[in-house]
Amino acid sequence: MSDLNILLHDECQLVDWGESRSGGPWIKLRLNDPGLLDPFRGMDTATATKTGHILNVTIAEGDIVAAADPPKPEPKEPNYLARDMVQSGYFRNPHLWDAMESAGMINQTQHKAMIESMPCLFSHKNMKEFIIGRDPSMNPIKPEKVCVGDVVGHHCRTAENSGTSIKPKHWYLIPLCHIHHRQVHDFVDRAGRELLLTRAINITNRVAFDAVKEKLSLDSMSELTPDELGDFEKYLEEFGFKTAHHFTKREWG
Repeated sequence: MSDLNILLHDECQLVDWGESRSGGPWIKLRLNDPGLLDPFRGMDTATATKTGHILNVTIAEGDIVAAADPPKPEPKEPNYLARDMVQSGYFRNPHLWDAMESAGMINQTQHKAMIESMPCLFSHKNMKEFIIGRDPSMNPIKPEKVCVGDVVGHHCRTAENSGTSIKPKHWYLIPLCHIHHRQVHDFVDRAGRELLLTRAINITNRVAFDAVKEKLSLDSMSELTPDELGDFEKYLEEFGFKTAHHFTKREWG
């Protein structure tokens, strides 16, 4: 409070205490230094016919300074486990995605719906600049071309994730509007398709990351411990997942 005025903050000694019919309960304290009386000089004192100066009092045993300013907790050692998992591509593993789907953690149908609720990938300036920065005759996708039509999920194919008349799984979807979807099929070359595949994997990477955090009830993945990761991987083994990273056997610091 702005009008709070600390008159006394010091150690004192209990001299006496008592209670009377006329005056009520009371205590008497002895101060360590006469100068501590200065703030009280001139204040009214209580008598049988007069109310004394009203004060708000807190009396405590122990070190009040320590109680008012408790020691700060020791800073936690940084946890690099989740960071190293991301950098190594742990969440980009399609075997992990499939095992998580079998465990009910993520779902391809829901993933497709999420992709189709996103804006067209080519509405992002950096994507347009990449495509038109290449040979215009190979990639005539113009930056001024506005998105047209509903957003659909475009499957990014690789030799590993598809075959003749077989589409890749929905994990490899990117959001494209009608016009850009058609242009990707007609004009984008192999290098461009590699970029789009990377974007699709990045999206599913984030979905898997968030699903693991939710499954383990973590506020932040920085809280993840090797033991928790080991238990999680053991759980996913029931659904066919086998990690090749062996994070739980490393030292972190």
